[in-house]
Amino acid sequence: MNGLWRSRTGRIVVFMYVAAALVAAGAVSLFFRMGSSSPVAWLAALGAAAAFLLGARLLGRVLAAVEGLAERVERLEEQGAVDVDRLTAVEETARLFGAIERLREKHEERLQQLAHERATLAAVLQSLADPVIAVDRSLEVVFANPAARAVFAIKEEPGQAPAGARRHALEVIKDHECVGLLQRAIAARRSLSGRLRLGAPPASPRTFHVRVSPIKAPDESVAGAVCVLHDQTELLRLERVRSDFVANVSHELRTPLTAVHGFIETLQQGSYRDPERAKRYLEIMHTETTRLIAIINDLLQLSRLEGPADVLAREPLNLGELAREVVELVRQRADEKGLVLSVDVAGGAPTVLGDGAALRQALLNLVDNAVKYTERGGAVKVTVAPEEGGVKVTVADTGIGIPRDALDRVFERFYRVDKARSRKEGGTGLGLAIVKHTIERHYGQVGIASALGQGTTVWFWLPGQEDGGLPILGGE
Repeated sequence: MNGLWRSRTGRIVVFMYVAAALVAAGAVSLFFRMGSSSPVAWLAALGAAAAFLLGARLLGRVLAAVEGLAERVERLEEQGAVDVDRLTAVEETARLFGAIERLREKHEERLQQLAHERATLAAVLQSLADPVIAVDRSLEVVFANPAARAVFAIKEEPGQAPAGARRHALEVIKDHECVGLLQRAIAARRSLSGRLRLGAPPASPRTFHVRVSPIKAPDESVAGAVCVLHDQTELLRLERVRSDFVANVSHELRTPLTAVHGFIETLQQGSYRDPERAKRYLEIMHTETTRLIAIINDLLQLSRLEGPADVLAREPLNLGELAREVVELVRQRADEKGLVLSVDVAGGAPTVLGDGAALRQALLNLVDNAVKYTERGGAVKVTVAPEEGGVKVTVADTGIGIPRDALDRVFERFYRVDKARSRKEGGTGLGLAIVKHTIERHYGQVGIASALGQGTTVWFWLPGQEDGGLPILGGE
């Protein structure tokens, strides 16, 4: 009884029973006043009492059912379902309970769908290689994916909010121009873009194409902005390399062509009548055209190395035998300069899979350079030895050496430490670039060590065939 009295519905039921009792008492009183023999008194008394008792009982059942429904709806999150069979006091309440249960099921299904969509979106954003940062209208960061945390050195503290969350964008991005893009995109309600150099230590600044788009709420108001950064650093570097390459090729081709063209004009003007002068001019023209052909051949070789992987052969090769062949090719020039040219092949070196012609040309470039830049009476030594499951080939000389600040650039196309001497020796400036591309296409490594006046050592390493026969790399 106490539990019933504590609820509003219970109190209404108690009041209805009390009212029914009072009505019944009134009917009995009317019965005695009118006389027990009066049929009207009997009917009035019995009808009133029965009506009020029945109405109170039915109303009590309905109100009790509604009260039970309210209690169960309030506990939907805890119970997860409504037991319709236990709440079928009357047909109407049963239908109501069924409708609410169906509504609950649809609501739960929608929540599961939203949770799935949210998880999918989060997985996509987390896996993006491009940094993504979202801010609210007050420019506080509400989201930063791992790429953004890496670029801006955002540290995630255990037990705290997600890294960067609820911090001002300027504190996270540390760039006024980028924050300005966020502010303008929110104010203008449209997307904006720009190119910025961003990054926080220890990461070095990089160039990004930044696109900022407003985040619109369902009522079309702007809730914030999302900033997506696309790293263009490597693309810009390749653009510079391409531009430099075109400029270098143009210069290298123009120099011999200009010389040949000039001597042809001189001969056309009558110099051919002087046999000695004509002979000298023809010798120079032959030298320049030979150099021109060498440049074109080297460019074609580089193009071949950077092309599809299937243009390179894959055959078992003994680098010891290859080294001996290359040394014999340059033996005569070494002897003419009085150089000591030797080759040392250690036992146990595994065979490698690769393109014999390409590797022969790469090793020939190294030995030829060593012979060219070693003074008379010096020495050049080629060593082939097994190392770490592969083969290491080393070409060491006692030549003029290379300055320390030039070592990082010697594998660049058309880079020459001594341009005048390189042209005099007939170099194209592409030899070491060809070596680097050839070794990398064979999953190998290449390196150089040198000091002025003390000589140069260039080495490359290739994996052995028994290491799995690695496929040749594709183009860059």
